[in-house]
Amino acid sequence: MKKSIYLIIIAFTVSYNVNAQIVTAVSKDKVATMVISSKPPVNYCAVENGNWNNASTWSTIYGGIGGAGVPGTNDNVVIGNGINVTVNVNSACNNLTIEPTATLTCTNHTFSVNGKTDIFGAFLDNNYIGTDTFNGAVYVYIGGSWNSGAVTGEVSFKNEKNIAQYNKAN
Repeated sequence: MKKSIYLIIIAFTVSYNVNAQIVTAVSKDKVATMVISSKPPVNYCAVENGNWNNASTWSTIYGGIGGAGVPGTNDNVVIGNGINVTVNVNSACNNLTIEPTATLTCTNHTFSVNGKTDIFGAFLDNNYIGTDTFNGAVYVYIGGSWNSGAVTGEVSFKNEKNIAQYNKAN
């Protein structure tokens, strides 16, 4: 025997979090929450030297004016030529590109890239306390560099074919 449940909605709210549109329906004594749709990624470009969590560092237009907000987990990030950005809080993004004369420095906070990482410039890992996680392919191109003073053991860059491995000398 099938049992049907009916919810008489007295009030509802629509709110947004970093990743999705949320609808919450409230009846007399029940609450139902539904995720309606995922928030599409935003493309952020660092347009001035600064900290990751400073909105004035970021624009949604390449070469635009800063103040567009701060990249989140689902957003794509480009560190523009000549720009230096410091990860000064726990941060994450979807895809990451560091252009040829740009630098991204990680310092003592957790940093994650969920998609592809392209390093044409410099990635400086001075992350002695936090953890850096790169879930997608990592490409360091000719002229690009990955410098780590924080590695105390082994670092592996892996995708389906195990791209490269780095062992810190003792």
